[in-house]
Amino acid sequence: MKLNTDGSSKGCPGNASYGGVVRDEAGRWFIGYYGFLGTATSLMAEIWSIREGLKLLLSKNIPNVMVESDCQSAIQLLCHNDKATQFDALVEDSRWYASKFVNCKFVHTLREGNKCADFVAGLGHDQTERIVILETPPLGMMDFLRADFMSVAFER
Repeated sequence: MKLNTDGSSKGCPGNASYGGVVRDEAGRWFIGYYGFLGTATSLMAEIWSIREGLKLLLSKNIPNVMVESDCQSAIQLLCHNDKATQFDALVEDSRWYASKFVNCKFVHTLREGNKCADFVAGLGHDQTERIVILETPPLGMMDFLRADFMSVAFER
């Protein structure tokens, strides 16, 4: 499975939300999620999204996952961080969940390759629930899913 994640903050810190989309090896929708965080930085929202996605996939008994994020800083913190940061508890939580998979790989992707996760992360700004699970793609996201499925590139 491939998990694309994104975090969003309207300010630094500011009103923050997160979201993610899980697709199978053929690029078909499996599940999605989004949520509201309150006041947080964008980096905290990015890491939060990764952790929530890992928790969700573990609850579905998925053994292998590739996590893609367009936030290089989040990927670096999860893969290579040895310095203390304000995100240590969240990073350690995420690493713990990642360790429960047979295989879990963290990969940086370009923003253009993360449009679906960006879309659902934006939904979190408009509500107050900590997490909302999406069994089907939300309206307005189908064009992004089709483009991803057909490997259509978006211009930068």
